[in-house]
Amino acid sequence: MLATFRAELGAVVRSASPVLIGLLELDGLPLDHAVALIMPQDDWPRKPRLAPSPFNLSRRPLTLPAKYTSARLPQALSYPANGYRYDRPDGGHLHLQVMDHSLELVARIGRALFVTRFGELRIELADELPEAIVTACLGRMIDEVVDHPALRGRGWPIVDFEDSGMPLAGHELIVRTGSVPYRMPWSR
Repeated sequence: MLATFRAELGAVVRSASPVLIGLLELDGLPLDHAVALIMPQDDWPRKPRLAPSPFNLSRRPLTLPAKYTSARLPQALSYPANGYRYDRPDGGHLHLQVMDHSLELVARIGRALFVTRFGELRIELADELPEAIVTACLGRMIDEVVDHPALRGRGWPIVDFEDSGMPLAGHELIVRTGSVPYRMPWSR
């Protein structure tokens, strides 16, 4: 079953988030080793990766509407989320997720939540910032605003921000990171 599952992922996955790759490298886990830890969910193969979803995700590019932030992704948009989760040395966690054709992440880093989806990084801040400060961040590189080794020197611009919409939560910075081509090691 594992060989069939891996063949299916190998046929589908063709890109990865560079943020995911950077965070894994900081934790000493190369992406090729991390993907080997992905196991099928309990409902696989009854719900294979290539099964049509209610939103037909595998047939068109996905741009998440602004209301679908990291904490509020509806189940239909996150299907299927085969992946691997581990606790990070800094006390946070990282969840590597297979989303449509890409390897993405949800990671708790300190008091911030990092979520990637198809070339976009959303950083949900724990605290509310004054609107003037958040507005001043627009167009700046993320490493000028958030100090983290995985973000340094990447040239990723902050393109937008949103109020998280959650009580007692801060803003979400939206960063354009792009995606990098990636094939599963067993499919090269």
